[in-house]
Amino acid sequence: MITHYNTSLDVVPQPIQAEIQRVLELIRKHIKQNLAQVWLFGSYARGDAINDCREDPETGVVSEYYSDVDILIVVGGSHTIKK
Repeated sequence: MITHYNTSLDVVPQPIQAEIQRVLELIRKHIKQNLAQVWLFGSYARGDAINDCREDPETGVVSEYYSDVDILIVVGGSHTIKK
């Protein structure tokens, strides 16, 4: 199986791009280690995220489903596991 990776947020809707940028700012501000990589994965990375809000015409019940944003943060440097 061949997997293609995007190196741009162009596949992500603009409002979500803005939220990701804000999260990255917070990460850079609060993570003291060397930030090596940030990976976006899951439905937004694949381009199949769902943002859906519907109202049942018979009952008036509103149902919503919004995909979450999955981010992996990789920091560089030496790490020690303390037991």
